[in-house]
Amino acid sequence: MRVSVITVNLNDLKGLKATVESVIGQTYVDFEYIVVDGASTDGSKEYIAGTERIDQWMSEPDTGIYNAMNKAIALAHGDYCIFMNAGDTFYDSKVLEEVVPQLDDADFYVGATFVMAESKNFLKEALKVPLDLKTMLTCMPCHQSTFTRTALLKERCYREDLKIISDWEMFFHCYYFHDGNSYVPMKTTVSVFHYNGLSWVCREKVSEEVKQVALEVFPKRIVQHILHKEGLEKKIEVAMAKSPLARDWKLIRNAFKYLIKDIFVALKP
Repeated sequence: MRVSVITVNLNDLKGLKATVESVIGQTYVDFEYIVVDGASTDGSKEYIAGTERIDQWMSEPDTGIYNAMNKAIALAHGDYCIFMNAGDTFYDSKVLEEVVPQLDDADFYVGATFVMAESKNFLKEALKVPLDLKTMLTCMPCHQSTFTRTALLKERCYREDLKIISDWEMFFHCYYFHDGNSYVPMKTTVSVFHYNGLSWVCREKVSEEVKQVALEVFPKRIVQHILHKEGLEKKIEVAMAKSPLARDWKLIRNAFKYLIKDIFVALKP
């Protein structure tokens, strides 16, 4: 069983170096390493060219992160792919050594993620099975901790019209709408996730794209019911990831907003 580790990068030399060091530092060495760079101008291309352990690489303009990821998929020869993009790192040097023996016939294997937040660090375990619709629409497996069957990725590339959640859409579509596709949660902690990545910084865009995808396949009333109920929980999660004072202020502001809404609802004739 061979794994293709993929890194995409655009003008993030510092993050790229951290990622490459994490990948080539794995104790398990029988993996393919692919790097796709978006014609960076910060020295990334030169760094990639000078790193011998990278098996395949390219540096050319792209139309976005998922366009770059699709280019990498076309190059992949491993049985499974994992995307460890610039700035992402494996949890430790033995991740692949522990994970590869667990890979068998499933389409998706997802491990735990060590989350580094502003106020505290914590371990986010893989989603448990079975995955119901609410879980699928409100919880996203971290792509940094997901091993996806390469044949599945080549058969159905990432949607490039989505800018942030196309990896989630792939998982959602394949698992929820195709009985033959399977998912296995793993106990192994695979990656480190920082609460400063694109999907975290652009949380409103994430919600917008999730709703867009959901409305393509489900009635509006079902989507609104599930996502509305989740809204407050997400706001609390965002607040709790902040430092103590910022956290408290965020909670107070959210509570005041909901209080005003509830008062208006109560006063309606």
